[in-house]
Amino acid sequence: MKKIAAMAEAHYITMAPHDGSLSPVAEMAAVPLIATLANFLILEHRADDVPQRYEVMESQPEVIDSYIEVPDGPGLGVDIVEESIAKYPSQGNVIPPNPNREHLYFQTREQCARWLEKPR
Repeated sequence: MKKIAAMAEAHYITMAPHDGSLSPVAEMAAVPLIATLANFLILEHRADDVPQRYEVMESQPEVIDSYIEVPDGPGLGVDIVEESIAKYPSQGNVIPPNPNREHLYFQTREQCARWLEKPR
């Protein structure tokens, strides 16, 4: 991401990395990185994206006035709860195509993809 950001910055392009559905842990890995990008614009943060958000790590990110505080603890700044993560194995971020929905080449998780549906 640092290399992509550097190439974008050379052309006066801001960065808005996608984070929403990757996971709370991935989000916390992104926060210190994006804090170093001169051309960072915005990070998507969904407080209720997945039900296990508040189970898989301790020391949740503090959002103050729409800003996430960069943790100052070691590593990612949060404690990973391995037992909780083991209960939620990754199922991937993309669902295979459904022949009944030929207008979609791919779709994100079902609840996030409803806006893609064509009215019937």
